[in-house]
Parts: sequence; C-alpha cells; structure tokens
Amino acid sequence: MGLLFGVLTQKAGIHALFGFFIAGVVAGEAKSLSEQTRGVISQMVHSLFVPLFFANIGLKIDFAAHFELPLVLLISAIGIAGRYLGAWLGVTWARAPRINRDLIAIAHTPSGMMEIVVALLALEAGLLTQPVFVAIVFSAVLSSVLAGPWMARSLARRASVSPARFLAPGAVVPELAASVRDEAIRELAALVASEAGTIEMELVAERAIAREQEFGTALGSGVAIPHARIDGLKNPILAFGRSRQGMEWDSPDGAPVHNVFLLATPSGTEDIHVQILAAIASSLSHPSNRQLVHDAEGREGLATVLETLLTAGTLRAKGGGNAKPRQAVAKGTGQMNGDR
Repeated sequence: MGLLFGVLTQKAGIHALFGFFIAGVVAGEAKSLSEQTRGVISQMVHSLFVPLFFANIGLKIDFAAHFELPLVLLISAIGIAGRYLGAWLGVTWARAPRINRDLIAIAHTPSGMMEIVVALLALEAGLLTQPVFVAIVFSAVLSSVLAGPWMARSLARRASVSPARFLAPGAVVPELAASVRDEAIRELAALVASEAGTIEMELVAERAIAREQEFGTALGSGVAIPHARIDGLKNPILAFGRSRQGMEWDSPDGAPVHNVFLLATPSGTEDIHVQILAAIASSLSHPSNRQLVHDAEGREGLATVLETLLTAGTLRAKGGGNAKPRQAVAKGTGQMNGDR
C-alpha cells in the first residue's frame, strides 16, 4: 500500500514520501486491523524503513562538515519554545485543567520524523542549505531526548491518585462468568451500577463497549482496562474481574486477557481518570504482581491483594523505583520470596 500510494503521489508531482504518509493514515484508521497486526506493522516500519530513511540521509550529507553549533542552538530554541507556547495557548483556550497544561505543552515539543521529512523535501527543492538542514535534524533529535526528563519533572509535581480508594470489595469478582469481552464488561458494569446506586448498568456498559470498539483497552500480558466517563456519577468507581481461563480481547500481544478492570469516572475528572489508568497499568505490568492476583483466593483475599498492589503501584510511580513497592506488595500479602 505504501509503495502504491508513493507511486501515485510521485506521478501527481508530489514527493513519494507523502504517499507513504497517506498510506499510514489509512492503515491507522482501519478498524479491521487487530492490535497485534498494528504492532507487527509498527515494528516492521521502525526496524526496516526508519533506519533505511536515516541511512539515506546520512549518505547524502556530511553532518560533521556542515554542523554549526550556534545555528543548531538557535533552531532548537525556536522550535521547542514555539511548539511549547503554541500547545500551551491551545490547551488554555480549550479550558483544559490547569494541572495538565504544562504536561500537554511539553508533550508537543518533540518535532520527530515529520519535521525531518519536510526539511528533506525542502533541501531537495533547494529551499534550505545543508547547514540549516543539519541543524533541523539535530533539533528534532534534541527535542525528542529532552521531552522525557522534562515530562518526568512535570509529572513529579502532580499529586498522586491511588486507584485503591475507588475499588470496593463488593466490586471484585474472583471468577468471571463471562467468556467474551462484551459480556465481561456487562458483568462488571452491573457491579459499578450497584455501587453507584444512581446510574443504570446499561449506560455504563454501552459507554465502555463503545469506547472499546473505538480504541481497544487491552494492554497485553493478560490485562485490560475498559473505561467510561458517566454523567451523574459522583465519584470514580473501579470494578475488577478475574478470568483464569482467559478471553480474547484484541490484545497487542495476541494473548488472552485474565485480569479486567472496569473504570467509571464522572465527566470533568479527566485528570483523575488518566492517573487511575496509568497507576493500574504500572502495577500490573510486573509479572510478579500478576502472579499474586492469579494466586489470591476468594473475594476478600483478591480484594486485599488488589488494594495492596494498586497502592504500591502509586508509590512506584511517585518514587520512580521498583524495589520498595515490590517489598510493600509482598509484605502486604505474606508471599515475600527471593524472586519478588
């Protein structure tokens, strides 16, 4: 598809790279592609085509001969500051929560591949000199490298939200009766509605299933976190269901899902919503933690394990290390050993 679109755009007088870009947009929006297929395509692109693209640039230009430090610093400063300011103004006008504005603006500062592609086309068209092109490439790399620690610093200033606060013992299912995705969501939605007392089960299920059909929520490694924002809900509610036999969930790794969290949050609490999702994903990303969930017996035992894990996951995200939270998890469940 990329080659076909590249030929068509080349014949139309536009660079073939734009054809590949359009093909990527088409493939990215195709609902028939599974998450595993998308992952395979992404790995192939980044393992084969991206290195070839950069090798092609390196063969054309002597970066050492055309490197000018003042020019690199100037273009980097203008690019990073311009993207940060533009994004910050955008989220401010969109009335995003104040605590998120800095983080969203930082996330827009990396220029990445598209800046290099456009700069390469401008170079081939004679619109840029080679020193300017080299400065743009270094600016793209520098902005991508800086984004990580810059975002980490911004995240460290945010207050942590513990998902354990919103997990009710009555909303924990040791063994789901459902064997398919939508039925599992409905089973957990009934628990969420029961805990809320003011919303209908069908509303929660419909919102979560619609979100699932738009973008899959399976994380891989047997974990899925379907979620929905519900008008009229007073506080976030988290339900959990375990399926030892597993069920198909369109996971990125193709593996069946065994651990399902259903999160419902009130509208307007997007920041808390995202933090809860991130804390769950962080905690269940560790094989030892998933094993603790698998081994827990009964509703109360499973609820205790989950509460300890989700609290430890928040500590891990805040502190940045793994040793202390894992010890806290193991001590809390009485299953400490050398591997954990």
